Amino acid sequence: MKKSGLLLIFLIALLVTFSGCSKKFNDFEKNNRENNIANKKEEGKENVIEESEIDNNMNLVLIEYANIFFPEEINNKYPVIYSVINNSTTKTIIGYKRGMIAFDQFGEPLELYWNGMDSSSEKSFLYSYDVNNIEILSGKKIETEWSLFNLQDESKEQQYKEIKYVLYVFEEITFDDGTVWKNSNYQNWIDTLCGKKVDLPELDKYYPYIQYMD
Repeated sequence: MKKSGLLLIFLIALLVTFSGCSKKFNDFEKNNRENNIANKKEEGKENVIEESEIDNNMNLVLIEYANIFFPEEINNKYPVIYSVINNSTTKTIIGYKRGMIAFDQFGEPLELYWNGMDSSSEKSFLYSYDVNNIEILSGKKIETEWSLFNLQDESKEQQYKEIKYVLYVFEEITFDDGTVWKNSNYQNWIDTLCGKKVDLPELDKYYPYIQYMD
């Protein structure tokens, strides 16, 4: 057999081996990411409520927990905040508006770039946003994600590493019958927590956050 033929066979074998190794590595990374997410969620497992336990006559909405996952934990380019919304009302939630704030490991408030897609966005202690393309059935719950990044200046992303706690609160909730619940305590929540140092025991027991539909 000519040398060129042997070389071709060698290159094909090398390519097949590389492809197999690459697939195994990708599978390993995927499993590692999923395990890291599952393990970190275990930290707040006492706040998790099974759907079979949800009483939709309680007329409340819960935020069971909010955890931040850093890139090295989930093999992702950006940090991601995961949270779970639990609908314990008799209606379907089709939209909401909620605010979020963050603290470091000492309970100090963090002024962050929350929306990396908006070049005009400034640093702030509080970020509020609307969600409309959603459906949370009565007695059900969903997991939400929020990625933290800054496309205009990646150096501004360094402060994300300081985040230890993320607190969510609802400002408004829209239901499928057209009614809109508005949080009469929203401004008080801001005045109490936003931009202020908070004791760690208070942050540790924030979740599950129970929002009664008063």
